Amino acid sequence: MTCNLDHILSCARRGASSGASENEKHARAIVQALLDGVIGLDENAVNGIGELVKQLYRKRLELSIR
Repeated sequence: MTCNLDHILSCARRGASSGASENEKHARAIVQALLDGVIGLDENAVNGIGELVKQLYRKRLELSIR
């Protein structure tokens, strides 16, 4: 498991607690949505999810700099 994967899963686990931060709650919701939706997707679609997330993250950073 990579450090990045371990980090998102740790955040998602913490997102279930009553004292979780908003970011931890978001991580949990994202991981749960992926778990619910990834079954049946082919490898290209799964790779596309990763690319989409990176593009959305970069765009958000770009927009927040303005």
